[in-house]
Amino acid sequence: MRGCNLRISASSALLALVLASAFGPSFLAVVAAASVDAHACSSLAVKTDRGDYKIGEAVDITVTFVSLLPGCVEPMIAHDYVVEIDVLNVSNQTVFSSSNVTARALMISEVWTPATAGEYTIIASAYFRLLGDESMAEMLESSATIRVHDIAQQVPEFGLVTISVLGIGVATLSLLVRARRKGFTRSQVGTRFEALTANPCIQTLCDMIAVKMPE
Repeated sequence: MRGCNLRISASSALLALVLASAFGPSFLAVVAAASVDAHACSSLAVKTDRGDYKIGEAVDITVTFVSLLPGCVEPMIAHDYVVEIDVLNVSNQTVFSSSNVTARALMISEVWTPATAGEYTIIASAYFRLLGDESMAEMLESSATIRVHDIAQQVPEFGLVTISVLGIGVATLSLLVRARRKGFTRSQVGTRFEALTANPCIQTLCDMIAVKMPE
């Protein structure tokens, strides 16, 4: 049902569907323009367990839908609600979808595993559906955005930082061992350590660590 931009309350959705079946689909737009905000009587929310993932890592999606909030009246006609979940990539293509039916309230848990890196939008949509002719009108929509990273691109950077840290550690340890063997004073060790840090190779390793460390 993606692509439908009509969002109306359950009572307005019912009226729209009745008028549409009797007088034609054009009545949907008329009723939608004069309808009450669906948020006044219904609620819909979608969330994920976090915002960043790696390729192949499971994304836990939770959708909570309540058709009738306190103080509202349920339409006295046979109906139910359809709650759909769509995951869209940056090209607006659907890479995952599911559909669930409920009479009133519903909590949905889905697991989706991304195969490619990028940004994805998870959209939950709730529809009012008349039983019998299966006509539907969208009531609410909720969305969340996640980012999926390519672990293969992160490994080389981690490797460079690791090599750089190990290189500096080995050079420092070597200096301390040499100083102990030769009986250097603290002042002599300090002088040689300054000379070590001024070495172009050590400076290059430090620069590599500084570039790869997050801000």
